[in-house]
Amino acid sequence: MASMRQYSVDNQILIFMQNPKATYVAGFQAWKKHERYVQKGEKGIQIRAPIFEQQPVLDPKTKQPVYENGKLKMENVLVRYKWLTVFDIAQTAGEPLKTTRDFVNEQFQTDEDAQRLYNQFKNYLNQFKQLHVVEKTYSIHEEGRGYFVPSTNEITINASENNSVAKLSTLIHEFAHAQLHGRIAIIVKQHVPIRRRKQNRLPVQQWRI
Repeated sequence: MASMRQYSVDNQILIFMQNPKATYVAGFQAWKKHERYVQKGEKGIQIRAPIFEQQPVLDPKTKQPVYENGKLKMENVLVRYKWLTVFDIAQTAGEPLKTTRDFVNEQFQTDEDAQRLYNQFKNYLNQFKQLHVVEKTYSIHEEGRGYFVPSTNEITINASENNSVAKLSTLIHEFAHAQLHGRIAIIVKQHVPIRRRKQNRLPVQQWRI
């Protein structure tokens, strides 16, 4: 199921309200790519899809466009949502879906594959304004392979790590931390007093491995 879309909490609620028994959902064309087809007479599930547009990055103080190397710096900005129709797997028929093991066997056989997947995942995450992934060189023994800083929504991966599999697993690990933190941050602030203290290296409020 590696190629199936993951849905936001809002869309998961919408899916549950319309079809409580839904397990795996995807759009009409997405099912065709999996060689499955929506059965006649099936009613679709309505979800919301975000629409992003490229807009100039503005300096927070001057409110003027920011330039880098003589070029206007752009960013993806969420501007609106649109309704999309998806269908549960039970509403389709066709070839069996590939499993995660199938995906690993096909796409994850060499270190080069791991590096490619790492770059693709990092570039995908950097498309969105809410989260940023950077690489920095520091001591692995002292500070680990990577860490997530909630205050800046930034994931840092150790550029000195030469093992592409380790880099990929670290990025996935820190992304999970970022997702978890985003969902529980409000609850934590309401019930757990957090005190900051200075450190020579990394702030206390960081996840790292």
